[in-house]
Amino acid sequence: MSDMAVKRAVVTGATGMIGVALVNELAANGCEVVALVRPGSEHAARLGHGAGNAVKVVECGLEKLDRFDANVGRCDVFYHLGWSGTSPEQRRSPAAQERNIGYTLEAVRLAERLGCRRFVGSGSQAEYGSGGLLSPDSPTAPSSAYGVAKYAAGALARLECASRGMDCLWVRIFSVYGRYDLPGTMISTALDALENGRKPSFTPAVQLWDYLECGDAARALRLVGQSARACGQKVYCLGSGEARPLREYIEQLRDIVSPGAPLGIGELGYAGGGAPLSLCADISALTADTGFLPEVSFAEGIRRLAAWRRQK
Repeated sequence: MSDMAVKRAVVTGATGMIGVALVNELAANGCEVVALVRPGSEHAARLGHGAGNAVKVVECGLEKLDRFDANVGRCDVFYHLGWSGTSPEQRRSPAAQERNIGYTLEAVRLAERLGCRRFVGSGSQAEYGSGGLLSPDSPTAPSSAYGVAKYAAGALARLECASRGMDCLWVRIFSVYGRYDLPGTMISTALDALENGRKPSFTPAVQLWDYLECGDAARALRLVGQSARACGQKVYCLGSGEARPLREYIEQLRDIVSPGAPLGIGELGYAGGGAPLSLCADISALTADTGFLPEVSFAEGIRRLAAWRRQK
């Protein structure tokens, strides 16, 4: 069974960290990309650099997917990375999260109208609500409004796609880092402090964690979109597949960016005062169906990110 030829793809959420990396990955592999961005987005300029005419940027907010009428031609794969309400406060709000379920279903319907044979959605490790080595078959018991909405969106998208004869691949994404990462993440916070001569503060950082560089994440998503074995209605976990103590990541980052700088490990308590979750993605199903394996080590990813930040 040969892989599916992907000549044109649609990407929502195209200006975020993973979205930009995915647009670049698709364009670099001969795919035309229709990148849907929020009207007036200040981040639209991130798209298309070095991709020539392969990227067509179209303004369309998630709330307008049902009225999308741009003449973009027939497409093969629809990547739905768009999600509203991603601040910590909004992730806790059912009202802020519930609209995303409807947006996801409208994305499926738009994918069908554009002739797509495959829908690839971005899920989250928050769908599990627990830690450990997590696989597509691990029990799901999301404990946040964000996790509940992600789970519901994925489950309903699979039903909607099945009723329309489309593949639906729901990719539960773990911790990804890289260019255009959101402020406030552990890596962004540590880099901001160390690059400016400040001591960053952390929890005891004893939990095991799984980090994946955004270019690797984009490559995995491209492979999901084109692999012949990634078909039907499936769930995948996306991470590096290896977990290390968070403290090791922090120390390695410091050694690359500012060797010898002090670290405030243990100066902060864990949120809620409870024991921290350890997380690791079981990527065996993803690897079996697509051949994906990470190529960028954490050290190399941080070196690339730090160099880009200096240039920026």
